Amino acid sequence: MDSRTLYVRKDFTTVFVCPACDNTYNLDVSRGIKGIVSIEIKCSCGNDYELTVSRRRYCRKHVVLPGRFSLGDEKQDHPMTVELLSQGGLQFALHEKCDVKIGDVVIVELEFGENHIILKREAIVRNLVGRRIGVEFTSHEEQNIYERYCETALALYTIPKEKN
Repeated sequence: MDSRTLYVRKDFTTVFVCPACDNTYNLDVSRGIKGIVSIEIKCSCGNDYELTVSRRRYCRKHVVLPGRFSLGDEKQDHPMTVELLSQGGLQFALHEKCDVKIGDVVIVELEFGENHIILKREAIVRNLVGRRIGVEFTSHEEQNIYERYCETALALYTIPKEKN
């Protein structure tokens, strides 16, 4: 049985396209799905699929990327390794002990993608587990051309690739 991950849109629907026959299924997932769940679907062409439906706003990508961060107005950079990356934020592991608290504002910087794009973003600490820190990017209404380029590159980098 083939498995795929689908992401829920703002209207609580998702679309599944059968890779074998291109039949399209619009799925209403407004009831009963909280977080991530698995469902099975049998296409009219006879193929079975196990679908993972995620209500996360953005797809997360497992990565191992070096980076650095600084706390608020602090000038000192701290090394980190990014483990999860999405358009909305990231999770990283500290290399050294650092006094970080939930709600702190940090500046994260990392390099990703084949074109070695440098992403530098302000973020708010949302989760702390040991030396792992989860942050949510803050949004800025006015972005310069490079920031918009980074946003687009990040979106393309984190989109799951189809398995052949």
